[in-house]
Amino acid sequence: MDDSIRNNADLTGQVIEDTAEDKTKTRRVAYLKNLSLPALAGVARDLSGAMRHLINLERTAFNLDADDTGKQQVVNFGVLTGLNLKPKERPIN
Repeated sequence: MDDSIRNNADLTGQVIEDTAEDKTKTRRVAYLKNLSLPALAGVARDLSGAMRHLINLERTAFNLDADDTGKQQVVNFGVLTGLNLKPKERPIN
């Protein structure tokens, strides 16, 4: 993604050159849409969301959120995402 941002002008020129002989502009429009900043920002958003969930699973797997009572505290990510998720307490195995 970093290369796409740094070399956006080169990639755009390559797309225009490669699609110059196409009868329709459909392929060119699709390629340029994928190179646009909103598309790249969407990829970054999706990757950060996946990482957030992965970190939560990892913390659960290694009991990093356990308190002194022996129950695991689960972070409520529903508040951040707008979902109605309620945290549950789980005993440590």
